[in-house]
Amino acid sequence: MFSSLAVGLFADDRQNGLLEFLVAEGFKPEKVFYIYTVSYLLVAVPIDAVISGVLGAFMHNLVYFVILLTNSIGISWIVVPVSMYFAYLQRATGTSRSPLGTYIGLGLLFLLIYSSSMITSEGELEEILLYSGIILLTIAVLLTVLIGKNFGSEKLIP
Repeated sequence: MFSSLAVGLFADDRQNGLLEFLVAEGFKPEKVFYIYTVSYLLVAVPIDAVISGVLGAFMHNLVYFVILLTNSIGISWIVVPVSMYFAYLQRATGTSRSPLGTYIGLGLLFLLIYSSSMITSEGELEEILLYSGIILLTIAVLLTVLIGKNFGSEKLIP
């Protein structure tokens, strides 16, 4: 949910000329990209941490807190750089209300749910979900860095 808000804000600001203004004022396009990504993280991480903590407390297991937090942040964080890059590549962005990256995130979520339903052992399931969350977070960080390095000022102008 929060990833759609950050990407929608990025697309709307690009269409309204705010990103062009920021680049004209001396902001590097890479920094603009990171500002939107960090703004997403500042909203999503505390709320996801509270939700994961409450659900982990209900399960009486701290491991579930870590599993839920890494998977939820990992999946939604992957959506942000991918969606912003798609919006960045489009000459005139269409609607920003349902970006393509959201569907990628939903696909990852359904893949995670489906693959975890095939495992019968609780210990194996915890390990797989924990490792998948760490892998998703690593991919999200790498995507953020790599895509941020490829942002140029010419595409930020609508």
